[in-house]
Amino acid sequence: MKTNKFSILVLSFLLSAPIFSNAQSSSLKYMKEIQSILNDSKKEVFQYLKVIVKDRSVKKIESKRDKLVEKIDSQNEKFQKIEGSKLKDAGIKALSTMKIVMTEDYQKIMDIEEISEKSYDNMEAYFLMQEKANQKLNETWTEFDTAFHRYARSHQIKIVESELDKKSQKIKKMSETLNYSNRIYLIYLKCHYQEKYLLEAMEKEDVNAMAQNIEAQKTLLKSSIEKLKNIKPYDFDASMIHSTKHLLKFYQEEVEKDFTSILDFYILKSKLISAKKNYESQKESEKTANKSYQLLIEEYNASLLKYSETIKKMNTERAKQIKDWFDILKDFNSNNSNIS
Repeated sequence: MKTNKFSILVLSFLLSAPIFSNAQSSSLKYMKEIQSILNDSKKEVFQYLKVIVKDRSVKKIESKRDKLVEKIDSQNEKFQKIEGSKLKDAGIKALSTMKIVMTEDYQKIMDIEEISEKSYDNMEAYFLMQEKANQKLNETWTEFDTAFHRYARSHQIKIVESELDKKSQKIKKMSETLNYSNRIYLIYLKCHYQEKYLLEAMEKEDVNAMAQNIEAQKTLLKSSIEKLKNIKPYDFDASMIHSTKHLLKFYQEEVEKDFTSILDFYILKSKLISAKKNYESQKESEKTANKSYQLLIEEYNASLLKYSETIKKMNTERAKQIKDWFDILKDFNSNNSNIS
């Protein structure tokens, strides 16, 4: 089953809105020029992130990433024409880090995206790589913000602290929302893969593997429910918690009732196969007297009907439960990311 990924590279720009007073016009102009260059880059990044959030797959927007890198290069060229200062150095470093993340780090993220759906560990590594890239960017922009304030103080320019500008708020919100939903996503994903192993064992009619994976899923679900209990609603939005509880409840009922019933069926089938071999080796007189084999056939036929009904019901309900869960996940990220 293909799983959705919420692959987003998010950074938080900590540029305050400056209000200048009693300062030399040249210093004011210098600060405004540097801030303008970085704000232009921020606007481009914000538009890029909006596309990623909506399209989900980074492969679809690779050309946009190339254009963003070109934009960073052009902004860097503008910096080269500005008089040198520690503030300029901080701005150049911010752009340089952004380019490294968008080229080198982001390429690694795209590479692992190729295999992220194949295992839980790959997906966990995928999310972790994103977080590290985000952290690198956030640290750099925090450094720039510090340099920006330091320059203002040294030139007697007053900066009245205010909220982060709207785009910075939205970018920050995207980061927080996706980190939260990814945390819950991994809880779901681990149960999804354990169910996958169980389905594979069922397809092979491997009774021992089925029994082992049934117990493994029961244990995992117990720990997953405990993990979910320790997660608080996000900004008063508990929709992801409630929907995941509902999905885990389905997995519990599935493994305790449906899969257990299917396991019993395969045990009966295995028993019938053995009985058939014994039956076929008997003499005709022995076959006629072998009532237990005939009863076993009747039991198997009745179980076969129940098995078919269970498989159909289970597959239909699983598809519905997972679709509903992803619909809520999509709504959660859209409603809380402020990407409109």
